[in-house]
Amino acid sequence: MLVLLFAVCFTAIAVSFVTYFQSRKQVTSAADSAAKAPGNSAAPAQSAVSKVIEVTGFRVTEDAKQKAQVSFVVVNHSEAEFVDLAGTVALKAAASRADEEPVATFGFKLKSLGPYMSRDMQIPIQTKLRAYELPDWQFLKAEVQITSPQ
Repeated sequence: MLVLLFAVCFTAIAVSFVTYFQSRKQVTSAADSAAKAPGNSAAPAQSAVSKVIEVTGFRVTEDAKQKAQVSFVVVNHSEAEFVDLAGTVALKAAASRADEEPVATFGFKLKSLGPYMSRDMQIPIQTKLRAYELPDWQFLKAEVQITSPQ
């Protein structure tokens, strides 16, 4: 009798685990399909070039007039040459929420960027903060939007 009672209990526990994980899987797949549905994307359409262009290595400093500027590297990871490459970058604190305002923004333009090349750049940034008030490089995340070429 005791063996039969344990068998029924273990079977009930196993069935409840299977049911729980299947219901979680259905909720997750429904959320994924809703996020992938057309018209539900929160981010604007990315340029095809953004898959092979990387903007990285951000260092925020001040120029001689104590205006904030950023040094960074633009990297071409493809064998194509890009002419009139332009983009905008929004720097956010790594711990910030997606809907929070960036701590700094800037745009960049390059006349050309050859295959597998990188280019160091230094540009003034738009920010309400002083350079020393901005997060250090390891606490920054960048949202890069390539605007040209499409």
